[in-house]
Amino acid sequence: MNIKLFNKKVQGMSLKRHEAKDKKKPKIKIKITNEIFNNIKDETIFRARFNVTVLAENTAEVEVIYDFDFKSDCKVDDEFTKSLSVRSDAPHLAFPYIKTYIESVLQLSGYGNVNLPYFDFVEEPADID
Repeated sequence: MNIKLFNKKVQGMSLKRHEAKDKKKPKIKIKITNEIFNNIKDETIFRARFNVTVLAENTAEVEVIYDFDFKSDCKVDDEFTKSLSVRSDAPHLAFPYIKTYIESVLQLSGYGNVNLPYFDFVEEPADID
């Protein structure tokens, strides 16, 4: 089972200033949840929606809803959406876009350079709702 990313779109984003309690380097907390949607017109296409919240303490909180459309080389069904391919490959392909988007929003909004960590979704696959 192989999947290929062919489209992506930010559905929503919010940015809130996080008040500085001290001048330490910001501690970063990240929460990622996701949902899978099947395409009713093409059984080989699915959408993975990632809801991401990043709290850079003493800096800002960013919430992003980011949709990624994938094409599979096989039919997308319940078994497929629970497979390692979807739990590992989809977040592995999507996260660099999410990471870059959030870092850019923070930089362009005047919050400085906030570097988000990388996650290894191959070693630790995501849970899919």
